[in-house]
Amino acid sequence: MKAMEAIARLEAESALLKEHEAEYLRLSAKGGHVRAVVRMVAAHKREYDALVRTARDKVPGRRGSNVAA
Repeated sequence: MKAMEAIARLEAESALLKEHEAEYLRLSAKGGHVRAVVRMVAAHKREYDALVRTARDKVPGRRGSNVAA
């Protein structure tokens, strides 16, 4: 996964956790942060995918890259 994609996914995860804060708190108390995020992404897949698309539009592309497109 490229760095910009990772940033977009982190932003989408953050937005998902804020939207479903009570669910996140319940899940993280049982299994920790990582397990809670994985379960929430799976449970809210369509919403997460939409958030990732939105976040990709916000993340700036790489400038000055040496790799030809």
